[in-house]
Amino acid sequence: MSHTAQQNTTRKGPHFAYFVVFALIMTMFCPVSFGHSCAGIFYPYAATDLGVGTGVLSYFTPLACLSGLIFLPFAGRLLNNCDARACLGGSCFVAALAFFLVSFSTQLWQYLACGVLMGFGTCTLIYLAPATLITRWFDKNAGFYIGLVAAFTGIGGMVWAAVGGALIQTIGWQWTYRIFALITLACVPIMALCIASRPSDKGLAPHGANVASQNNRAEGEATQQPLDPAAIVAQLAPGEHPKARIGITAKEAFKMPQFYLIMGFCFCLNFGMYLNGMVPSYVHTLAVGAAVPMLGAWATSLSMAAQTCTKLGLGYIGEKHPFTGSIACIAMGIVGAMLILIGGATNAAFVIAAGALSYGIYYGVTNVMTPSLARKTFGGLEYPIVYARISMAANVAGVCSGFLWGAIIDLAGFEVAFTGAACVIACAIACTLGIAYFQKRDTKRFLNSDL
Repeated sequence: MSHTAQQNTTRKGPHFAYFVVFALIMTMFCPVSFGHSCAGIFYPYAATDLGVGTGVLSYFTPLACLSGLIFLPFAGRLLNNCDARACLGGSCFVAALAFFLVSFSTQLWQYLACGVLMGFGTCTLIYLAPATLITRWFDKNAGFYIGLVAAFTGIGGMVWAAVGGALIQTIGWQWTYRIFALITLACVPIMALCIASRPSDKGLAPHGANVASQNNRAEGEATQQPLDPAAIVAQLAPGEHPKARIGITAKEAFKMPQFYLIMGFCFCLNFGMYLNGMVPSYVHTLAVGAAVPMLGAWATSLSMAAQTCTKLGLGYIGEKHPFTGSIACIAMGIVGAMLILIGGATNAAFVIAAGALSYGIYYGVTNVMTPSLARKTFGGLEYPIVYARISMAANVAGVCSGFLWGAIIDLAGFEVAFTGAACVIACAIACTLGIAYFQKRDTKRFLNSDL
């Protein structure tokens, strides 16, 4: 048994992987929730002080997505080649700086410029860090922990929206941003203490790894024993590519159809998710909205609760049924869109609430299944580089969706927008089926030693 394996089996106490999960949860619960889930609570108050419309200030989030889109390829290479503590600690520091500077904004361009700065800080925290580090630190149930971490964006949104709203009423939006900046800055030492780039940095094997099989595999590679494709395929997890455990280089991944299908999967899911936030506005235009003034807020709460539960449940189910679980949850988005429209046409509050709940189930898929499918396909060899490119699709969708859906709603109405969203969601299902097809095709080729 190797020295690393001996250390892994003799250490007592919790595995360091759990500290990594804790640190990632803190990034989602604090800076990501502050910057994205809670951005909207500041707009009405900041708009009044800056003398602009609330709609113009809402460009804060799309601009953050745009700067993240630009920075993601560089962030992927940094996370792949540099110390993860420095990458995540630096990201928290940049986000804290953005929150601090925005509190001093006296003009619109200053406020929006801070959104750009925040995007540089949060893009690594949202898209790359959970998928990359959990893939490295957990040999089993990685999907569950990715889902657990992702769920704290919704939990953080619920908690900090209430806390932030109360603070704004008491001390103003500027000081609320400064408090958020201090809390974010406090995450920097947590990154330094609870993050390590790889298990080997701590003299450990990944949590849940079979040390004996790892040693046998290493001995087999050392003696250059011939590979048995059938034996390798028999050990594959559901949906796993036969070369994933060895790892696929970024250059090779960029030539595979799975790469573009996963990118399309990510784009369609993120593009359709924007309309989830438009449900309260739609309800406000209906007679039932006037009769039940809290319906929009209830719909949002139901959607957020469903999103959180989906992230937790799909993180576990997606490991065993990656394609079936994804399709089932994505299809709930189509069901939700149709129920919202039916409820609006019939002024049925219960149907609208059920539609929002269904739409929330779909909403929880992206942050869990996109990294899971990428990990099962490409492995961990150059995962941050590959996943950074895939995540660019999410940022493109984030930048475009607000403008395009807003234009559709203004020109053709909410009914056309929700119908269009159902079509976009159907495209995500088509991408999932395509990924499943090519994974199965490559497995057959591998058995025939043609891959």
